[in-house]
Amino acid sequence: TGANLSLSDLRGARLAGARLAGADLEGADLSRADLTGADLTGAALSATRFFEPGPGGAENGARIEGLRIAGATGLLEDQEAWLAARGVRA
Repeated sequence: TGANLSLSDLRGARLAGARLAGADLEGADLSRADLTGADLTGAALSATRFFEPGPGGAENGARIEGLRIAGATGLLEDQEAWLAARGVRA
């Protein structure tokens, strides 16, 4: 879509099935967002957060079942590792 959502606070947003291919999500916070089946292929994801550590080691992660991020760029190492551990790869 090419949407510019850079630096957006999208914590807890309902984005299931969203078509955000090619979007600029640099610096966006997607922790706790519902990204089930969302398409972020080719998106700019520099400094984008999909999870954040919570109190006592709890994890506030996005729902990412079926999330597509092929060709996305700029993922932070910890975010990329978190996604990969859940079967989502750029």
